[in-house]
Amino acid sequence: MTKKLLITGGDSWSSLHEGYYKEAGMDKIWPGYVSEFFDWDVIHTGLGGAGNDYIHNTVIDAIEANLDREIVVMVMWTQTIRCVPFDLPIGQLTFNVHVPPLNPPFGPIRIEAQNALRKLASLHVKCYDSKRDKSEKIGQLNSYAADGIDQNDFYRWIARWSLRNIYLLNDYCKQRNIPIIHHKSLNIFDGIEWILDPIFNHENKRLMNKAVRSENSINHYYHKIKEWDNVVGPDLFQKGSDCYSLYPKYFLNKLNPHVNAKGMQLIGHTFINKYIEVYEERSTSEADYVYN
Repeated sequence: MTKKLLITGGDSWSSLHEGYYKEAGMDKIWPGYVSEFFDWDVIHTGLGGAGNDYIHNTVIDAIEANLDREIVVMVMWTQTIRCVPFDLPIGQLTFNVHVPPLNPPFGPIRIEAQNALRKLASLHVKCYDSKRDKSEKIGQLNSYAADGIDQNDFYRWIARWSLRNIYLLNDYCKQRNIPIIHHKSLNIFDGIEWILDPIFNHENKRLMNKAVRSENSINHYYHKIKEWDNVVGPDLFQKGSDCYSLYPKYFLNKLNPHVNAKGMQLIGHTFINKYIEVYEERSTSEADYVYN
């Protein structure tokens, strides 16, 4: 009997290729613990610095290349502000306030590209005409966008672009009866305000979070995803339920906020329990799995 195939996606929290895991003597991370427990084959598509666009695209590519297999998908989503143009494997743009030195030849060019996109994004907000007839907003995208974007709508626009990837991967799997479990390495909305103003500013962060979580037609993916039950944690947007916030005790060291083997076992544990709960109708009397 052919084993099931686990396909995983994510950023550095889901990429065994990161050198610091090998330096810590780790031969597996959370996808390895999940596949080992269920005795499944596994394909990793994780990439350090990946955005949700890259995660969505590469997971679908892996599914399409293995349609003859019985597949399970588990994904660790990341920050909305990250993107990977054309899925280029060394083209990650992160928009973080503090970007560590990036090695040439790719690093400096990525910084240039990021700064150019920041200028383009900022221009959209600066050129917005608040006196324009509001009836033309959103419903007529081409004419509306020609005059720029209101700052709150800009925050929503960026969030929607990223959340669309999450929503469509879930829908893609649902249409094909492929089980899928979602989690997140980092708070999905963190840093959207940095695209316009790359400084730590609590008021900017508050306004951004209010905008992207509000009752607004642009936020329709947010309100749909918030109701999913195939998510590790209360919901995909619950503050403090990302792995970075949950597992600081297991960081590799003070300078590297990625988790060690024990932390990865715990993350694997959460995926396993949620899969059993959602797709195998676990009895309420059954003990939670603990990896030994």
